[in-house]
Amino acid sequence: MASGRPVIAYGKGGALETVIPLNHKSEGKPTGIFFYEQTPEALIGAVKYFEKNQEKFDKNVVRNHAMRFDRKIFKEKIRNYIIEKYEDYQRSLKKQRPDLAIDSH
Repeated sequence: MASGRPVIAYGKGGALETVIPLNHKSEGKPTGIFFYEQTPEALIGAVKYFEKNQEKFDKNVVRNHAMRFDRKIFKEKIRNYIIEKYEDYQRSLKKQRPDLAIDSH
């Protein structure tokens, strides 16, 4: 997807979190196609379905969607999440046990 190409992915695991399938009812535009059986026939069917519908994919949409999962963005989101949760913890600790709270400012 990072190169603007839609994916054909097995419809399980991490792909379900990162690929927006064609004809899905979500608000996002499609970034790929799923197949749900790990058989040659299912994969061939997905490829044929893609070939018939490839004009429904926008390479810019696919690439922009993939960039949401870029390593730099992921690291920034994780860092912000950890800081937020740590600050929440510190606030609750100050309320419960002011003597144990660490003031980071």
